Amino acid sequence: SPFLSQAAAASKMSRGKVTSHSSGALIAKHTRFLSTASPPPPTQTMANANSPPPEKIAPEAGLGAQDAMKLFIQHGVGRRKLNEIAAEKGTTPLVDRWQKMVATYIETQCHVITLLGYTPDERGIGLYTQHLQQALASASPEVQDMLRIAGRDTYRMVLANAFDLPLMEEQESKGEMSIVDA
Repeated sequence: SPFLSQAAAASKMSRGKVTSHSSGALIAKHTRFLSTASPPPPTQTMANANSPPPEKIAPEAGLGAQDAMKLFIQHGVGRRKLNEIAAEKGTTPLVDRWQKMVATYIETQCHVITLLGYTPDERGIGLYTQHLQQALASASPEVQDMLRIAGRDTYRMVLANAFDLPLMEEQESKGEMSIVDA
């Protein structure tokens, strides 16, 4: 049967031998199947553990960090966690849901700043914030405003997802008062 002949050819290839040039392509001698691939290399459990933190940050990196936060809040693990918090409405006290929302926001921020070289902890967040404030002090008013708006929009998105609220922009476009303004 065709399946058995393919299996036999695969078995020979997995031992490092090539016996045919099917489809006109030469198959490498060391072809391995996914099921026999070696395990991935070990990774550090805490990124940047042995690297010193950055000494400064560019305003553009702050904007990029906000974009990454929005991405994870809209489409990543952050979104799933915020949806779970929203689903707890009526069964979990508001204070508990608020604490979970803040924890999700901070977790997401830690993941993002780690990629910029900061430690994923309170110290890293503090240093990142300090560096960002220093960078913004010398940035143009346009860049300062872009970062302020990006941060505001990200936090609004977190609130809207965690408490199953319409996004503030949707409310404002309908002439309604936003939860922030209320």
